[in-house]
Amino acid sequence: MLGYVARRVVYAIFTVWLIVSLAFFALRLTPGDPVEIWLGEYATPDLVELVREKWGLDKSLIEQYAIYMNNVIHGDLGDSLRTVRPVLGLIGRQLPFTVRLVLGGMALSLLLAIPIGLIAAAKRNSPLDMAVMAGSFLVMSIPEFWMGIIVLLVFGVILGWFPVIGAEQPGDYLSYLRHLTLPIAVLGFRGAGAIGRMVRSSMLDVMGEDYVRVARSKGLRESVVLWKHALRTALAPILSLVGVNLVLLLGGAVMIEVVFSRPGIGYLYAEAVSSRDYPMVQGCVMVVAGMVVVVNLLVDLSYGFIDPRIRYE
Repeated sequence: MLGYVARRVVYAIFTVWLIVSLAFFALRLTPGDPVEIWLGEYATPDLVELVREKWGLDKSLIEQYAIYMNNVIHGDLGDSLRTVRPVLGLIGRQLPFTVRLVLGGMALSLLLAIPIGLIAAAKRNSPLDMAVMAGSFLVMSIPEFWMGIIVLLVFGVILGWFPVIGAEQPGDYLSYLRHLTLPIAVLGFRGAGAIGRMVRSSMLDVMGEDYVRVARSKGLRESVVLWKHALRTALAPILSLVGVNLVLLLGGAVMIEVVFSRPGIGYLYAEAVSSRDYPMVQGCVMVVAGMVVVVNLLVDLSYGFIDPRIRYE
């Protein structure tokens, strides 16, 4: 186990380094000079050259890359070109908003998907099963930004039940409820569609196994057979999709934070891209990539707890 974890950590570090390196060079190949964008109408040739020298953009790409990676190794992600404040501090203040949103969306997805998938599997080919599958397919087909706009328009603008912009105030539970309900609902419902279909499929694969028939022959209630005996075996493929869905939720949070004008990594990233804020974009990419590889590692390690037959090599 320790050897497996050590190898995965090395792979994770390499993956994050590769992603950040690709982002570094891709940003500098995109059209648009961040200095001219930042200066706007004041972008005279002399002032542009002065600012480029101050930001280190007058050096070659290789020199810029070497300086940046050396700073990263020492825990310095640089300063934002737009706000002239440390990138690490800005991300640290915005990260909790994104984490609450993603974890809330994941929790709602599981709370909806597992019971729905179990019911659909137990009532296979019934009208209820077909309705569940059709509904999940419909929810999966709707883009986050479109669903977010519709939900925001109906429940925020027309009905006025929830605020249309802003984020929750720490320590105020009513504020958490009002500001997180709509964004979490949008993320959670989309995730529930995919996970619900996987729960149904996995459950149908194990429903005909011998141990399930033995459990039924003992006179156990169907709910006990489904939840205690069948679901645990079916969890391995479901868990894989949960890990994938969590990664997708991180991507969906970018759209949701922009639609709902919420602070967070997604909103920070969108602003940084529009203003060509290189250090901020690179910092956001690094943090999100790190979160993704950590999620994948935790999902892989959890297989052994769910199914003792799995061995790590």
